Order: sequence, then structure tokens, then C-alpha cells
Amino acid sequence: METTTFWAKTTNDKEKYPNAFHPLICHLIDVAMAAKLLWQKVLPEKTKERLAKVFELENDLKLEKAGNLIAFLIGLHDLGKCSPPFALRGRNDNQNNQTFRLLELYQDTEYFCDGFKTASEAPHNFVTSVVLPPILEEKFQFKTLLAKNISDIIGGHHGTFPDSNFLTKKTGDDYCGNQVWRDAQKELVETLAGLFEIEGDFSHLPNQKLDNATAMIFAGLTTTADWIGSNADFFKCEIEDSTKNFSLDVNEYPKKSKTQAAEALEKLG
Repeated sequence: METTTFWAKTTNDKEKYPNAFHPLICHLIDVAMAAKLLWQKVLPEKTKERLAKVFELENDLKLEKAGNLIAFLIGLHDLGKCSPPFALRGRNDNQNNQTFRLLELYQDTEYFCDGFKTASEAPHNFVTSVVLPPILEEKFQFKTLLAKNISDIIGGHHGTFPDSNFLTKKTGDDYCGNQVWRDAQKELVETLAGLFEIEGDFSHLPNQKLDNATAMIFAGLTTTADWIGSNADFFKCEIEDSTKNFSLDVNEYPKKSKTQAAEALEKLG
């Protein structure tokens, strides 16, 4: 099963497209693109320097590396949607609900399972805060405290940050998925990293949290980028019918996403 099969959103036009969905990887790209354009066109230079300093990239020419890195991290805000409570939520929904029909994406695959929490018990944004830190540590050598802090910041994109009870006690397979799901989460991160040319070892960064002001700027940028990237007027479902064979070229999609993000930013102001 390819990671393009994981879904992030359904359509508002359910009568015309009852089986449409927007792949999770596409939504991660959309929000990352929105963040990148906000970085390039909206954020004041001093604000960008402040955020870049977190990653010791404030002296980078035009702050492009910092912009790419921050856009990538913000794009990961919905990584928690790659988990049973969200992806398989149709098992707890009415059979007329679109999410119930999306279960067909997972049936007869190793991802189909029982015994997981409901989507309300395991909010996807909080799941992001749980599953992302070890990936940032393993793949990019972020130190533990910084990895957790960044994950908590982007996990708060719906206006509420995860509490310590969730982060320390609700980390099991019933919340976040078993190893099969964890591997898919890693693959999504690696795919987005490749598209945004994120390379390198960040082990040189200090093992400390962002100061409160910088954290709030980062959180605000994440929320704004998600608001733009979630606007269905500009980012329509890439897959119109989940019941038919479909394909998606992940390497080509960023071009389309960038165009849509630019249009959205221009019209939304």
C-alpha cells in the first residue's frame, strides 16, 4: 500500500463527488507550500531571522534554507492523520458517511485493524506531537527536547497544545498505530523532506525549547499556513473517486500545489 492512499480530507461537494478524498501527502505539501510562500512574501525580515536562529541558519543567504526547513516542519502538522483513529474512523461512523466508504482503501491491507481509540479520544494533531519527535531524532538527529518542542508547537495548529498527560500516557498502538503505521509515518516524513530538499544532521543544535515568543510565532505561522492550505476553494480533492483505480505522481504534485498556494495567498490576502 502506497502512502498516497492515506487520506487527509474529504470534499464539501458530497453529492457530486461522494467518494473523493485529498491524500495526506498532498495536504502536507499544500500546507508546506503555503508556509514557504508566507515566508517569502509576508513575514518581516526580523521575524524570519528570529525563526532561522533556532536552527542556526540566520546567516544563510536570503534565509532560503531556513524557509525550506520551517516550511517542511510546518507541513508535518497533520502527520497524526496517518494513524488508525483518524484513517479508520469510518468504522465508528454512519455507513452513509464518506469516511465509512474510505475504509475500502485499507481493507485487505496490513493497516486494517481493531481496538483503536476514536478520533475524538486521539486527536490527530496531538498524535502528531507523539509520533514526530522520534522521527526527527532518528532521521535528522534533532536532540530530544528540541524535537519534542517543535512537534508540540506544530501539533497545536488547532489552537490547543497537547497536554503532558496525552504526551506521556497516550502513546500506545491504540492511539498512534503499530509498527506498520509507524513505518508509514516515517515514509511520509522522508517523502516531504525529499521534496523540500531537507538534508543534513541537526545534532549541533542545542537541546532546548524555543523561547515563548518565538514558539508563538512558529505556532501562528503553522496555523495560518494550515488555514490557507485547507481552503477547499483552492485545494480541491486530488482523488475524485476512491472506488476506482487512481495514481498520483508525488514528485509532480508540488508544482500544482505551489500554483494553488500562490493563488490562495493572493486572494485571501
